[in-house]
Amino acid sequence: MPIPIALSPVAGMLARYVILLAIARFLSRHHTERLDDVAAEHALDRLDEGVHMHRNESADGYAYQGSGRIRRVLSPVASRFGVEVDFAAIGRLRIRKIHTDDQPASRRRPHNPAAGEAEAPRFG
Repeated sequence: MPIPIALSPVAGMLARYVILLAIARFLSRHHTERLDDVAAEHALDRLDEGVHMHRNESADGYAYQGSGRIRRVLSPVASRFGVEVDFAAIGRLRIRKIHTDDQPASRRRPHNPAAGEAEAPRFG
């Protein structure tokens, strides 16, 4: 019975590779939606590796803008095959001062002077 003991590490590695190949094949066959926005794809491709953030200030507020890209190659030890993982993102958070007069009526919170509420303060 020494043969099954000698084959057990090989069987474990073989099972891992079979599962990895089955998942890769499933994802490649069943993924039909593609990114058709070529300009967005090129913008993501031009990002530098790493995470970058900066803040812009203007007269009516400020904005945080950031971008990031992480690209790695994953491959099992002693294997000729691998997978390249490329994660890229662009984001912006903008905060602006607004006046209640500039808001549409549906967005304004009415004040009730009879209930002792004061008018909402105006900023800016």
